[in-house]
Amino acid sequence: MTGSHKNTPCMGLKGPAMLRVLRSGGGWFRRTRHRRLVRHLLAGCEDCAAELRRSLLPLGTEDGGAEKAQTNSAEKAQAKNAAQDSYQRYLARLEQMERPAQELFINGVAGLNTAEFVLWMVSKCRRLTNSDPSRAIQVGKLAVIASEGLDVNTRALACMRMGQVLRRARGDFLGADTWFEKARTLLQDEHADPLVLAKLNRLQGLSRWSQSRSEEALGFFEAAACIYEAAGDVE
Repeated sequence: MTGSHKNTPCMGLKGPAMLRVLRSGGGWFRRTRHRRLVRHLLAGCEDCAAELRRSLLPLGTEDGGAEKAQTNSAEKAQAKNAAQDSYQRYLARLEQMERPAQELFINGVAGLNTAEFVLWMVSKCRRLTNSDPSRAIQVGKLAVIASEGLDVNTRALACMRMGQVLRRARGDFLGADTWFEKARTLLQDEHADPLVLAKLNRLQGLSRWSQSRSEEALGFFEAAACIYEAAGDVE
């Protein structure tokens, strides 16, 4: 079976990508990928089975290091919780400031002009969109400010969230398109992540669909699906 592996349905899929396919839910595209991968594994491809095992087993488990892996996981969780607590305090202070002071604070406090803080605010903005739309917009703006000078993917994600929150909180499709296009310009960079571009295509597709511009929406969805399929990612 190993000799024919390069012609198999899971060609190019790493362990994490195979896990996503196996755990995927509804939708014709996801179900089809799931069935093809399951049939291939049942046929006995040892290479793919080994790749999948490496992703399922914690680091060091095969050497009796499961306890160490659990300890490391707990330590990481504690560090993550501590960082999020700090982010909550910093965000509360930032929301009480005006724009020039916000920029000085972000650039002056260690850990704020970072991708981690920006992505935390992007997630916070998403969660607030339904419960507190006005605050969600303010947090989105702060994420854009904090992303300045960082890598293109982080900056693009902040712009994309700003566009998404304007669409959902205010129905401001024109404002959303402005931010989406800023993100698209950033993602023309050679260091841009194709999966971030796929996410942008999905968001713009949803925006067009909400405006009953179905033909344009389907074009964006198709572009996103092509990127996901090429990357072996079905999320």
